[in-house]
Amino acid sequence: MIWLLAGQLLVTAPAGAVQQDSAMTITQARALARNASAAIVSARADADATAARERQAGAYPNPLLSYGREKTGSSAQDIIAFDQPIELPGRRAARSEAARLRRRAAEARLTFALSELDAEVSRRAATLITGQTRVTITGGAAAHFARAAASMRERLASGDVSGYAARRVALEAARYAALSAEAESQRTTARAGLAELTQTAVTMVVLPVLLPLSMSADSVAARIAHQHPLVQAAKIEAEAAAADSRFARQLVFGTPVLSGGLKTERSSADGNRATGFVAGFTLPLPLWDRRSGAIAATDAEARRLAADAEHLQRQITREALALYEAVHRIDTQLETLKTALGTEAQAALRAAEAAYSEGEITLLEWLDAVRAYQEAESAYATVLGDAITQRALLERILGLRLIGH
Repeated sequence: MIWLLAGQLLVTAPAGAVQQDSAMTITQARALARNASAAIVSARADADATAARERQAGAYPNPLLSYGREKTGSSAQDIIAFDQPIELPGRRAARSEAARLRRRAAEARLTFALSELDAEVSRRAATLITGQTRVTITGGAAAHFARAAASMRERLASGDVSGYAARRVALEAARYAALSAEAESQRTTARAGLAELTQTAVTMVVLPVLLPLSMSADSVAARIAHQHPLVQAAKIEAEAAAADSRFARQLVFGTPVLSGGLKTERSSADGNRATGFVAGFTLPLPLWDRRSGAIAATDAEARRLAADAEHLQRQITREALALYEAVHRIDTQLETLKTALGTEAQAALRAAEAAYSEGEITLLEWLDAVRAYQEAESAYATVLGDAITQRALLERILGLRLIGH
């Protein structure tokens, strides 16, 4: 049966790939792809960069040590000063909050990048499963008709069958040989696609277990709103923009500077030397620039990002509900095809062949029986591949595990 024949698939990899001689599940292929993906490396680096920016945002401003010398006539002054910028209350908190939110957004995007790669691995594995199953089906049919064509030629030579019957079987043999070659080409392409992601020479890919989807459509929509990584990243970016707006308002008053130091004054006329303490305080005054443009820009950016997040949530929810319906529909199709196939279908095919050999049915009836069986098995292979692909896409959106080993 197709679900048994498709259990183990031979796969090749491009030159330079690491060799591995063990059976591989989709889960293992995903792990290899994660290690080999440049996109994942980039997403992790982005998350690391935002974490570093968060640490930097919490740093206090550095002090400034200065030295000055002034000489006028018979006197000279040396001043050593220590200046410390003093951040106003709330400024550092707003800056740190914006950085923290952007770190969370980067982590959410990393999570989505991982799930997106997992879905692509599953999709290519599904294509390979479909291709390998079709190779098995069409290859078996081609071999069957090749033997039948050889037998028909012998029977034609002895006058047991008509020339039309012999040519008809030869035509079917050529047809299935062409279908077998096409399926082999599709399998080769699928092998190369999966090997490109994993960078590994996979010997076999095991047919996965399709786990049931036990949640309602309302639960799907709620999960998108609260747990989808891209939606969460978009919402967090809007919150970070709001924190930027609060920080921009804090900058209206500038940064006060507290100064302190020592002053030494010498007089060359009488040789006297005086030493004292120097203190100062600098407060920028927002007279000409109250940063109204910067504040308005950050407010508008926060509104834009919030609107984009809402639009994205609606878009992904529609996609998730469509996939939700597709998974249930494909599951129904799989069950329908399973009942039509199985050992009974194989027994019926063998019975049709025996009936034709004994003259109980016509050539066309026998060919129709073989074609119906082959097309049903091929249809099951297509639906099975679609079921894996649709589940992988729904996994990417919902963050649930719907494909097992």
